[in-house]
Amino acid sequence: MTLEIVGQIFGILTTIAAVVSAQLPKRWQMMIGYMAVNLFSALNVLFVGGGLTGCLVCLVAVAHSSVNAYRAKKDMDTPLTEKLIFSVVYFVAWGIGFYLSWKSGVASWLDALPLVATVFFVASMLVKKENNIRLWTLGNASVNTVYHLMLRSSGIFAQLFELVSIIVALFRYRKKPPKNGENVD
Repeated sequence: MTLEIVGQIFGILTTIAAVVSAQLPKRWQMMIGYMAVNLFSALNVLFVGGGLTGCLVCLVAVAHSSVNAYRAKKDMDTPLTEKLIFSVVYFVAWGIGFYLSWKSGVASWLDALPLVATVFFVASMLVKKENNIRLWTLGNASVNTVYHLMLRSSGIFAQLFELVSIIVALFRYRKKPPKNGENVD
């Protein structure tokens, strides 16, 4: 089995995890799902030849999601220092991946897309409301759709299904306006 096929299998696993994650009702459950999504996505990108930028950024996202899952489960706020540290670690991981890609002569404009997607992902980690997480993840999935399309990766199915799944979940878990005379509190 070639590495390309292995990578495409991880793309399919990414698809399954992405669809399930967007439908989970609780923040901590969504974060655990995003751990799986990012781990499978890192392996998908690595094996289909997407370079190190996407892979390294996804691996940082696995760690970030695990910390956020723990904090969400314990109903703890994320300290500002932790938010800043993860933001720097994402940028450093992307920089290392881009440097190594550039040094080996394979860097391209595609290497910028994981960084753009990361901005949306980090924003999704900073909000508490589940539908706000979904809104930011919509941006992340949109950018990653272009990335996986250009890589010709089966990870594109994860992004397309995730886009649909997020939109479904946004409607499914939307807040219903109070009826006349109901207390808004």
